[in-house]
Amino acid sequence: LHSSLNRMSSHHLQASADDWMQFIAAAAAHGDFELRAIAPHAMSLCCCAHPVSPTLEEPKRWSKLPMVRALQPLLCEGAIEKELEKAFSAGLKPAIAANFFILLTGGDGSSGLYGAMSLAAERALGLAKPEIRTAARSSVASFLTLEAEAELVVKLKNLKALAGPARKATDAAVEADEAVTFCRAVSAMACLLLAAADCGVPRWSGQAIQAVAPYGKTGRPGMQELARKEVQSAIQAFLKLQQSSQTSWTECQQKLTATQLDLLNDNKGKLSYFS
Repeated sequence: LHSSLNRMSSHHLQASADDWMQFIAAAAAHGDFELRAIAPHAMSLCCCAHPVSPTLEEPKRWSKLPMVRALQPLLCEGAIEKELEKAFSAGLKPAIAANFFILLTGGDGSSGLYGAMSLAAERALGLAKPEIRTAARSSVASFLTLEAEAELVVKLKNLKALAGPARKATDAAVEADEAVTFCRAVSAMACLLLAAADCGVPRWSGQAIQAVAPYGKTGRPGMQELARKEVQSAIQAFLKLQQSSQTSWTECQQKLTATQLDLLNDNKGKLSYFS
């Protein structure tokens, strides 16, 4: 039944996908508990729907991606916070994962759509509401696991340049916009570390550690403090996964240098249930 509904949603709802997606997003933020619980499941089901099959009249109908295009406007900065949270947590990851190949190869329109949605997720990493940042972080990390190594290395260098040097608590305060940009860039680099953990510590993992770990001791109260916590949380998650067994931890140690292992240990912070 689930597979049937999944296949039917793109076909039967393509004409009304925009209205349908807006309705689900509003229902996900509704005051009624049962409606609020069911709506994210419906959104996830629609977003991971199979592409529409081609016909003789429309041989490239599979490239329309009605549900993905309907989701994209919900990720804008001006959206209602609760709806934005649900769009990231329930919609974005299944939409990209189910249509990743088509988004990359379906032409300029599809690749532009993927770029816009990825940028929206990275931009949300700098928002103040923690629930939105958590949902966006999960989506960004999942996207990064799908990208090629060369693209990830370039992205890492660009993020490092955008974040600038690691700041100390004694440094002068920065403008609000600069602090938000710093938080977004550092949080995106932390997502790269999470992606490295999910991919089994690939060759670029050491570069990610060297880039993001120094920010685990940086920051002043505010957005910079949030960035520091994001880095420490990512390092702890990385170590927790790699140290889940003696075998995986030994393999991880063999792939990283002593300096990189020291960076992880020195910047992992401490677990805090009240942070």
